[in-house]
Amino acid sequence: MSCGSDQGPRSDSRSDSRSDRRSARRGGLLLEVLIALAILVMVGLFALNGARDGLAAAERAARRAAAVDLAASRLAEIEAGLVSLDAIGDLQDASFGDDDAGFEDEPSGPPFIVEVETSPSVFDGLTRVEVAVLVEELDGGTIELARLVTLVDDGSAISEFADEEGGP
Repeated sequence: MSCGSDQGPRSDSRSDSRSDRRSARRGGLLLEVLIALAILVMVGLFALNGARDGLAAAERAARRAAAVDLAASRLAEIEAGLVSLDAIGDLQDASFGDDDAGFEDEPSGPPFIVEVETSPSVFDGLTRVEVAVLVEELDGGTIELARLVTLVDDGSAISEFADEEGGP
C-alpha cells in the first residue's frame, strides 16, 4: 500500500509543475501580446502623424498657389491697362478671400493682403511693378506668400509715337 501512497504525492507534484508551466506560458503569451499591441500602436501613431503632416503641407501648397494666382491676376490687370499706373495706390493693402466662400476649390484660412508697388526702371517707357501677396499670422505679423515683379509700359512710348505721327 505504500506504493499507492507514493504515487499520490508524485502525481500532485507533477500536476503542480504542469500548472506552473501553463501559467508561465500564459504569462509569456500575455507579455508577447502586450508588446505586439504596443508596437502596433506606435506604428499607427507614426502613420497618423505622417498623414497629418502631409495634409498640412498640401494645404500650405494650395494656399501658396492661390497667392501666386492672385498676384499674377493683379499683374495681368495692370499690364492689360484695366488699372492705370496712376491708380496703383488704390490697390494697396487690398484684402481677398473669405468674402466669396462659396467655392470649394479655394483654400481656407485668413484673407490675403495684396500690396502693389511701382518704381522707375532703367529702361525708358517702362515701369517696374511689384505685387506681393501676404497673409496675417495669428501673432499679428505677416508672411509673404508670393512676390511677382514685371516691367509694364507706362504709356509714355505710345504718347511719343502719337506725337511723331501727328496724332492726338
